[in-house]
Amino acid sequence: MARALLLLALVAAPLHAAASASNSNSEVEAGANPIRKVVTMLQTMQKKVEAEGKKEQDLYDKFMCYCKSNGGDLDGAISAAEVKVPQLGSDIKASEEKKTQTEEDLKQAQVDRTSAKAAIASATAIREKEAAAYAAEKAEYSTNIAALAKAVKALEKGMSGSFLQTATAQTLKKIALGSESMLDADRQELLAFLLDGLHEDLNRIRQKPYVEMTDSDGKADHDVATEAWENYKKRNDSVILDIFHGLLKSTVVCPECPKVSVTFDPMCYLSLPLPVKKERQIEVFLVYLDPSRPPTQFKVTSPKNGTMSDLCQELGKLAGVPGSNLMVTDVYNHRFHKIYTMDDQLSHILDRDDIFCYETAPEIGRASCRERV
Repeated sequence: MARALLLLALVAAPLHAAASASNSNSEVEAGANPIRKVVTMLQTMQKKVEAEGKKEQDLYDKFMCYCKSNGGDLDGAISAAEVKVPQLGSDIKASEEKKTQTEEDLKQAQVDRTSAKAAIASATAIREKEAAAYAAEKAEYSTNIAALAKAVKALEKGMSGSFLQTATAQTLKKIALGSESMLDADRQELLAFLLDGLHEDLNRIRQKPYVEMTDSDGKADHDVATEAWENYKKRNDSVILDIFHGLLKSTVVCPECPKVSVTFDPMCYLSLPLPVKKERQIEVFLVYLDPSRPPTQFKVTSPKNGTMSDLCQELGKLAGVPGSNLMVTDVYNHRFHKIYTMDDQLSHILDRDDIFCYETAPEIGRASCRERV
């Protein structure tokens, strides 16, 4: 027993050294009695152990209560999480697929953006070219309008002076000879006006005498013509007269009496009917159904008042393909401007149009004969 007490005293010695100042008087009183000292130390340790035990008991009770009460909640949370795992896996897979699709859409958008830039650049170049052509055409038209205005003023003044030697007359000649929008009758009238002006500029007779016109009175045509020509030359004498001018016989018969009047009128030009072309040539690009054969350009002669069917038949003979399998299209700015049917008139095709004929399968070719695409 004494040995156990001694062991406890040795173990409790460090704890006793750290005791508070409030117990110093008791330790002094018990210092004279070693047994009392040991008992006091044991009592202090007992209180401390009991306090720690109570604290641990409280912690134990607390955590045991948590484990007992929250076990079901944890099981429920685990079950719910296990249920969500497949859904989360599907969501992750869907997100990855969406990411892949978004990346592909981004690449396609970049390609489309590049193509759009190229199309814009091409369109800009075309518009600039068209603007330059318009500016040149506008300048030419402005020059022509100014020349016509000067010509009108010259006409109002009676064509005095050497009008045909001016720049205005040269512009009028250019318009008459090169303008496609000018009618043949207007062109002929303008050229006759210029020729008459040139005759007046070169006329050697400055003082023109008065000459009275006489009737034939039964004279021979040769005598009447000679007299009319001599009278005409009394007022007109130029190189233009020597080359271009002549006489046109005019005979008038009175319906009431046997009177016949024969005159010879001077003329500078004579209008004659020209044969009208019944055919026209159309430049056509043929795109074969066989991709190994390159597109080929043909000049097709077809009836002027014909239809697209006539054009296809003639083109088929030249190219060695069935005409009924051809489809006629008008291409403008690298796009289909119009797709013709077989019944459309060839007059719809202008000389400046780009016409492409496509060889199609027999069923498509027959369908193009019945309906407009």
